[in-house]
Amino acid sequence: MGPTRRPVDQSIDRFQGGPLGPPGYPSPRQGLRRYRRKRPLHLRAVIRSPAVYPCMHTGSFDIPQPDHRPVDASPEERMTSTPCEPIMHLSSFLRPTRAIGAIALLVMLTATPRLCAATTAQSDTLPSWTNLFDGSSLDEWETIGSAVWRIEEGVMVGTQDGDPARSGLIASRRQFQDFELELDFMIDEHGTYNSGVYLRNTPGSGGRTGYQVNIGRGVAEEYCGLFYRDWLSKGDADDSIRKINDWNQYRIIAHGPHIVVYLNGKKIVDYVDPQPEPKLLQKGVIAFQTYGAEGHAGWVKFRNIRIRELPDPLPIPESLPEDAFSIIALPDTQVYSRLYPDLFLAQTEWIKQNVDTLKIACVVHEGDITDRNSIPEWEAADRAMSVLDGVVPYCMALGNHDLAPGGNAAVRDAEHFNHYFGTQRFEKYAWYGGNFEEGNENAYYLIDTPAINLLVLCLEFGPRDETLAWATEIVRKHPDRRAILVTHCYMYSDETRVGEGDDWNPHDYGVKGNDGEEIWENLIRENKEFFLVLSGHILHDGLGRLTSTGAHHQTVHQVLANYQMKEQGGNARLRIITFLPSAGKIVFNTYSPVLGHFETDPQNQFELPLLLHSETE
Repeated sequence: MGPTRRPVDQSIDRFQGGPLGPPGYPSPRQGLRRYRRKRPLHLRAVIRSPAVYPCMHTGSFDIPQPDHRPVDASPEERMTSTPCEPIMHLSSFLRPTRAIGAIALLVMLTATPRLCAATTAQSDTLPSWTNLFDGSSLDEWETIGSAVWRIEEGVMVGTQDGDPARSGLIASRRQFQDFELELDFMIDEHGTYNSGVYLRNTPGSGGRTGYQVNIGRGVAEEYCGLFYRDWLSKGDADDSIRKINDWNQYRIIAHGPHIVVYLNGKKIVDYVDPQPEPKLLQKGVIAFQTYGAEGHAGWVKFRNIRIRELPDPLPIPESLPEDAFSIIALPDTQVYSRLYPDLFLAQTEWIKQNVDTLKIACVVHEGDITDRNSIPEWEAADRAMSVLDGVVPYCMALGNHDLAPGGNAAVRDAEHFNHYFGTQRFEKYAWYGGNFEEGNENAYYLIDTPAINLLVLCLEFGPRDETLAWATEIVRKHPDRRAILVTHCYMYSDETRVGEGDDWNPHDYGVKGNDGEEIWENLIRENKEFFLVLSGHILHDGLGRLTSTGAHHQTVHQVLANYQMKEQGGNARLRIITFLPSAGKIVFNTYSPVLGHFETDPQNQFELPLLLHSETE
């Protein structure tokens, strides 16, 4: 994290793509930076991983994205010609249990990528659909309240028969916990009349005890969105997607605290409850509501109601491949240390519980351990990291917020860091290699794995010239080891290294020091031992990666991760980096042990080739 961003020239901002242009184009801020640095995007050697792309499978089950056939199509017609579209992964809906994250990860790592076939081919792995309403009977449903529910021409209709005082639910007799639900609906365009779909509602309850996917009119502030005690997402707030006086289609996916809603094929809700009440995750009924708000009677209609339950992850192999191992990266924990110490503790407790399952070789902290460099924050960090003492090696990089009074990085004062994470903490371990100068701001660690012997270098924020010279000396003293650099500021969020004109460049702080481009030129590029660089610090979306070729034809992956901008400073998100030498790849996953949730977009879940030797060797 750095100082407040400099103002952006809005006249340039309008022409830079990103949110204002086609997907995949640079954001306004990124476009301005490239304009300023005069380095065209097409000249940059950016390698993107195809780990999560359209028509690929990397998870336990494929869940096809919404189709675009007419809502009038029957469920059977919808299943016969599903187009090959991007997929979501079951892993993104996992419930927060102690070991399920590791279990699901193993499934993903051992899955073999395959092309997305037609729906008939996918039916072998997906649960089958169950119709909840056959168009002729309400025997599988229970009415609650004073509203009137009946069948008209094969359609379920909820009305108040002109009496706005009437309201109520019709609830499924079966209960569901994690599921995918599809239905068509039409609603009366009358005043503030509204309806809704209750998820996991308590059986027999006439009130809302679960999440509600609302059905209403945006103009009446009764949005098609997600509600529980308050609006969690207003979804189609301007009624631009819902069709008036016509049939609409909802597709609702509920898995643990993650609720995703599509309206007429367009995603309107993608919500992960950061602190779900236990009852919201328990098995319950599906219920439809009719509600005459403010004296307005009305009606709602439903048809083509079907559901399929989402099962637990597939059985896992007993272990990862023999030569596999993992490294866990902890990006900026500053908000946890200051405000949410239990989230920091949750990260390290989860790591401890999964050391054997994931074959964790070491843990690396990417810097900004604290926010304001205060004693209480360092004590919180000490409590969290002490969980790993004697369990697994760990390496701590120093961030700008860990320096000087208040964490302002005005001077290179790391007194608190060295009090809690100085050489005295690590010297007793055989894997601790040594340090530069007196403190532990710059240190190296010798991590041995079944297939690769690693040298992990943790360097200070904005490494000085003498620091880079020392690092070069250490790397060249260990030619039999492959090197990983961990430093707080290196990659930027536009897939380039931090350089001239970038926000939060070390040159903008009192400590000065080398930025990402200078570290590349003066350390990484010239030393063939390096194959991976990990960093944090940068805001915007806090994500980025770049693959470059060094002077000795060595391949070097450089990866940014920073989640401090998200809810509660990141909700304990961490990076699971799994090395599969025999498969020649590195698999990156982002996981929150608090939410039990994987981030599955291509910036958070991807693969990179594992090339350990340069062409000249």
